[in-house]
Amino acid sequence: QSSLGGTLPEAQARLFLLLRHGFSSPRKQLQNTLKAVYPKTSILAAMVDASVDAKARAEDLDLFQWILLAKSLKI
Repeated sequence: QSSLGGTLPEAQARLFLLLRHGFSSPRKQLQNTLKAVYPKTSILAAMVDASVDAKARAEDLDLFQWILLAKSLKI
C-alpha cells in the first residue's frame, strides 16, 4: 500500500498522470493547467492543503509538494 492509496504501481501511475497534466503547459499557472481535468474549487483547496501558492507553475513545485497535491486531490 502506498501513501496515495492502492498499490505502489497504481499510485505512481496516478502521480505521473497528475505530473503530465501539470506540465502540459509549463508556463501557465498550475491551477489553470489542471482545471481541464479537475474542478477549480478542488484544485484551489488542494493547493492550500499542500501549501502551494495559488499562482505557482508546475516547475515551482518540488516532488514532495506534488505528492501532497495528489493526496489533496484524492487521485
